[in-house]
Amino acid sequence: MSYKPTEYQDYAKLTEILRGYAADYPHLVRLASVAQSPEGREVWVLTLTNRATGPDTEKPGYLIDGCHHAGEVTATAQALYIVDWLLRQYGTDPDATALLDTRAVYVVPRLTVDASDEYLHTPKLMRSRVALYPQAEEKPGLIPDDVDGDGTIREMRVVDPNGEWKVSARDSRLLVRRQPEDNGAGPFYRLYSEGIIRELKPEGLVESYDGRGVKAAPPRWGLDFNRNYPVNWQMEHRQPGAGPVPFSEPEIRGYADFILAHPNIGGWMTYHTSGGVNLRPGAITKDDKLNQADLARFKAVGDLGQRISGYPHRNLFEVYTANPDRPAIGSTMEFAYDYLGIMLFAPELWDMKGLAGLPSWGKKSIKDIANMSDAEKEEEGLKLLAWDDKANESRGFQPWRKFPHPQLGEVEIGGWDFKHCLQNPPPGRLLEQELTKNFRFAIAHALASPLLAIGRVAVKPLGAALFELAVQVQNTGFLPTQVTEVALQQKRVRGVALTLAGAQVVSQRGADLRGGRYNIGEIAGWGNASDKWVTFVVKAAAGSEVTVTASHDRAGTAQAVFTLKA
Repeated sequence: MSYKPTEYQDYAKLTEILRGYAADYPHLVRLASVAQSPEGREVWVLTLTNRATGPDTEKPGYLIDGCHHAGEVTATAQALYIVDWLLRQYGTDPDATALLDTRAVYVVPRLTVDASDEYLHTPKLMRSRVALYPQAEEKPGLIPDDVDGDGTIREMRVVDPNGEWKVSARDSRLLVRRQPEDNGAGPFYRLYSEGIIRELKPEGLVESYDGRGVKAAPPRWGLDFNRNYPVNWQMEHRQPGAGPVPFSEPEIRGYADFILAHPNIGGWMTYHTSGGVNLRPGAITKDDKLNQADLARFKAVGDLGQRISGYPHRNLFEVYTANPDRPAIGSTMEFAYDYLGIMLFAPELWDMKGLAGLPSWGKKSIKDIANMSDAEKEEEGLKLLAWDDKANESRGFQPWRKFPHPQLGEVEIGGWDFKHCLQNPPPGRLLEQELTKNFRFAIAHALASPLLAIGRVAVKPLGAALFELAVQVQNTGFLPTQVTEVALQQKRVRGVALTLAGAQVVSQRGADLRGGRYNIGEIAGWGNASDKWVTFVVKAAAGSEVTVTASHDRAGTAQAVFTLKA
């Protein structure tokens, strides 16, 4: 096996690792594809469970995915870390063993299989798709590019007496906003992305600069897999990146088909970067508008995640929404919770600010960050540089150096390595540290799922080949069998159903007969209401073997076999 937690994996390496797991652990792993990308790559899904204890579809299901966004490659690394840990620790670690014996874990390590390869093998900064979007052709303006050929797109600063930036008096690497009183000699700078300017000429779009100002070209790769889900979907003018129609992207459509074909999925962890916060519903509403029973459960599990990883859980809408009248919509969270009633968390892995002693996204909202003063921004920049010097051997920030730009003349190129410092941890020790810190939240969340068991079965002979059976059905998991109240509202669960084999049911108490199944409704999690009793009167000969089976879409299947004794 070639998996290393210190490395990021391209598609070829990812495929090699996944196939290796399937070959090395055939009793625990099944590898399949949920979709094929436009460039012919498979969107892999691993099904992890001990098949000796039952098929995956008869167990509570837990879903893990990574890379709705191509550049967030830490998400794939985290998913792989979990898979590797579960397989290697099965039979040794009690949590790994219990999880694979009693639950099914579905892992889709990477959805953006095309764009992530482009991200990993070129300097380009991708979103979800390699193809241009929403426009079908390049637009004029400054296009980010690796002008100096060092493999990384950083920033360019250009001396300009009317520039809005100046060098910090506290660290020459840091640029700060020019203040009204800064009328001296400077130097002052214009600040741009490292890149090349293209202009529209009669012969088409060409690399050219007329000297009349530099404007950034529109984003080239704007399609966003995490806005292509159908719940609250809106067209491009309302929700940038949404795609032409919901599920227009084959990767997302295939993924959704897989999820809908697995109604046993009650928990979901979708990994992103960055920020150091475990996001949860609501996606478009504040906590006071959520179902309060569900909110209490999200808080209980979220608090557990905070104790494990140190990352707080926050309402997505409250933290990430700049304009409450226009929240981002069409997301995984809306599809998972609002439509399917699945308990989803979306960790934003990698908290560089927190490591530098600054408030992370878990403590600040997007509004707080937008309202920071220039002095606060300077202080933040200084702390980040100090962290990079001490913890990252100054690898993240490249000091400014002169470079002869083919269009702008002499510029200085420098600044942060966005890919492997701001967006993702640097490969090596810091990446492994991030994965180690966060993986057990998914394990704990999965083990909190509901789990059916048959407790006691009391048999009382009544004579004339009649017997009274009192059956105790238990939910041994923390969460209720439905997981969320939204699942009930959306009719995504059907209650716990009992079936009996080996005897004729004459009468029963405590269940509703529906299509040959005895439905006893939902069962709460841990506590006084975590079991239900059903009493049957059955007809069978003494010595008959009777099987009682309890099943639920999200809580699995439990079975007991007993003998009728006169």
